[in-house]
Amino acid sequence: MRLNTKAKFVPLEAAGNSGPDFVFFAGFVEIGAAWKKTSQEGRPYISVKLDDPSLAASIYASLHGDGAAGEFSLIWARSQVK
Repeated sequence: MRLNTKAKFVPLEAAGNSGPDFVFFAGFVEIGAAWKKTSQEGRPYISVKLDDPSLAASIYASLHGDGAAGEFSLIWARSQVK
């Protein structure tokens, strides 16, 4: 199965201690959330969780800036369904 949709990455102004810093929307449907993190090497990244009933399992990813203006790399893995 292939999911092809436009998604909007929306920052949350009042993120809590453990609440997400961003949410993802496909149209008006929330499909994920993201949290600002710092790697052990001190580099910032964004931890992402995408979930939708059409997916067999949640997708966990990390979004890393590549140093170029506005360019990012998305590194992801799918959790295993038992």
